[in-house]
Amino acid sequence: MKVLFGGCCAAHGLGIYKLDEQSGGPYMNGWITAFFPSLSGGHYGVTLDQLPGSLSRAPFRWFYLDQEFEMEFLAGFHGYSQDPLTLAVRPEIGWCVADGVGSSGEA
Repeated sequence: MKVLFGGCCAAHGLGIYKLDEQSGGPYMNGWITAFFPSLSGGHYGVTLDQLPGSLSRAPFRWFYLDQEFEMEFLAGFHGYSQDPLTLAVRPEIGWCVADGVGSSGEA
């Protein structure tokens, strides 16, 4: 809460995510990049397309009566919500079962 109301840690909190403070490039260079040590962005930082996806997928086959269906479990972060009174941000995490044919057309 000190960050939200400009307390002593405001500079640190606000430095979590900096999207290319300089001109010319899609680099994220805030301290959030410390959570992704395996990514090497070089001198400039990490590009957004280097970050891992927010959903985990696990394909499976569902055998129902005399039919077989390609399916998949999906789970993970799918959004966020914000408390209107405190302005606290909370991750929205969930799961679902979906038809196993993804956007690439592969099961």
